[in-house]
Amino acid sequence: MDLLFGAASPILQSVQETVKKRLGVDVSSFYTIALLATLTRYSYVLFDNLSRLLHFCSIREVTVDDQCELFRQVLDWVKEAAYGKEFANLKSYTDWPRDDQEELNVRLDTGGWINFNSWAVSQKMINKLSPGNYWIRRGNRFFRIDRIVLKEAGNNSFEDPPRECLCVKTLGFSTEPILEFLEFCSRREWDMKASQTSIEGGKVQGEFTLWRNIAYRDIRSMDTVVLDKIIKDKVLADMNEFFLPSTARWYSKRGIPHRRGYLFHGRPGTGKTSLAYALAGFFGMSISCISLSDPDLSDSDLALLFESLPKRSIILFEDIDAFGLEKRGLENAKKGKTNQDDGKGKKSNESKITLSGLLNCLDGVAAADGRILIMTTNHKDELDAALIRPGRVDLEVEFQLSDRASLVEMFEHMYAPDDVETEGATTQRSSPKTEQVASDNKTQSLEKLSESSSKIQTEDELHGMALSFAEKLPEYRLSPAKVQGFLLMRKKDPQKAVEEADELAKEVKEAEAKLAKKIEEEKKAKDA
Repeated sequence: MDLLFGAASPILQSVQETVKKRLGVDVSSFYTIALLATLTRYSYVLFDNLSRLLHFCSIREVTVDDQCELFRQVLDWVKEAAYGKEFANLKSYTDWPRDDQEELNVRLDTGGWINFNSWAVSQKMINKLSPGNYWIRRGNRFFRIDRIVLKEAGNNSFEDPPRECLCVKTLGFSTEPILEFLEFCSRREWDMKASQTSIEGGKVQGEFTLWRNIAYRDIRSMDTVVLDKIIKDKVLADMNEFFLPSTARWYSKRGIPHRRGYLFHGRPGTGKTSLAYALAGFFGMSISCISLSDPDLSDSDLALLFESLPKRSIILFEDIDAFGLEKRGLENAKKGKTNQDDGKGKKSNESKITLSGLLNCLDGVAAADGRILIMTTNHKDELDAALIRPGRVDLEVEFQLSDRASLVEMFEHMYAPDDVETEGATTQRSSPKTEQVASDNKTQSLEKLSESSSKIQTEDELHGMALSFAEKLPEYRLSPAKVQGFLLMRKKDPQKAVEEADELAKEVKEAEAKLAKKIEEEKKAKDA
């Protein structure tokens, strides 16, 4: 250092000697430290620039927003990945699993009774991945997944939820491996949920709309819906034709909006909602539910929900007559009292949805194409004519009370073996060969029914009991829900159900007699 700085500057050498005489400090050591610090800083800058260049050239990444369903699908895979078994960042909690996720491993006490407390103690811990970095391996490639919090949750976590994203990275010169990995995660979930129907719920948060899964249901077979086979086949054929790509082109060429609406009407408990769920399962679609009675839902919110409907989904409005759209849309609109104060300083809890707002969503200028709408009602005559006119409702299906054939069908379906389907399998997409195999399996299973089902040995015996059951009950007097409830109380004893069918018939006659008497008394009171 003396050679370097002494030769370069006599002034520095003179200062160095003066400081050394008066303070006894060798300044040359500070020169060494300064030089090392300078070299270290420039080395860090050089290394940072090189790492950035390496990252830019050889590391590819794809970002997934938490509003996308893929966000959850990737996290589910990470928890099960080979290099994702042990994590540094976990949020653990216990929760009751849904029935469609895990069968209840309940324990019986000494008397044979179920005790859920003993079951709850044995539940496993559920681990949720916290924000952080995770390494996983798929095949011969490693991926790094960064879970990043973009915004913390507000005071109300539902109205102001946190915002997150996933950053998926891998070494390479193309994003193709990452895109293939994301497609794998998505396809994996669809394969797992192939036997279930997703129920989606919609919510408006400020300027954003959010559709999320609220439940899963096992796909309901069309055979479980008690409805005339001709009518069921008509609905299936109509909906199937609507989904064909050629149909969309046909509509577009002729300037017709590509939309389809169905109205299921009839007495309560006749299977209107059941048919909607069965149709969704048959075509592999989800159900999108919108509650028109939500007091926080306005016409503009409803329009936003319709604009952001999930793909491959059926919109379901249950009991459309119960929302009083005609009264709110016409009478209250004329009086200017919709959702106003009731005169006591309190606001009404009625929905803000108006009939005109709903009609604009169904077939207004901004109405979306390619959607299926199903409305159910117990009182068709109470609906406004504008709501069910052709173009908004293209096909009406009337559900009636149980006739003789439907009674027989329900009895056979209730007491058939669990792995056997009854006649009229309209949902089976099978060849004649597979149908023959299914028929053989059905005969074999019927021969192995348990003793708890009154030792039914043949299909003919089951059919004979079903006929006897149906003959004891009056036609068009009982809803399928009423009959099903009766059979459920005797689900392990078909013979008992046949023997006690007379009691159900007697109950129906007594109920009709009471109703007739009540009507007569009201009529006399009115005349008086």
